[in-house]
Amino acid sequence: LCLQLQEEAQANVNLVLFALWLAEEKRAFEYGVVEMYQPFQRWRQQVVLPLRQSRIAAKQLQGRTVIYKALKKCELEVERVEQDLLFDLLLKFPIVPADFSVGELATQNLKAYLATLPLSQERQDTIACTLIETILPAKHLK
Repeated sequence: LCLQLQEEAQANVNLVLFALWLAEEKRAFEYGVVEMYQPFQRWRQQVVLPLRQSRIAAKQLQGRTVIYKALKKCELEVERVEQDLLFDLLLKFPIVPADFSVGELATQNLKAYLATLPLSQERQDTIACTLIETILPAKHLK
């Protein structure tokens, strides 16, 4: 579903996962914090996205399987660096009251990110519901 979201709406899978992880940390996701963090934005624009475009192009070329696999491996590594950059932002996100359940906060965080994407409200709600039910253990949904 995350990869489908990436293809369908150019979503950043790391931000989807980060928004959900922030809920575990009892922090509210605010897209503006990520948007203003220049090291993250530069890395994404100058490294992650061009590498992804190269991988996609290589996949379409016959007989270039070795190159495609190498680019895919490299793309995963640069996305791991992107995760490190997101982790550096942890303390910039506000702590929420303890009475928020992880499930409630995960839904709120995910919807805050999905709202930045070119998706209908209905599609955002469907994706949020499916991801929450798939990723979070049942104990967090209460």
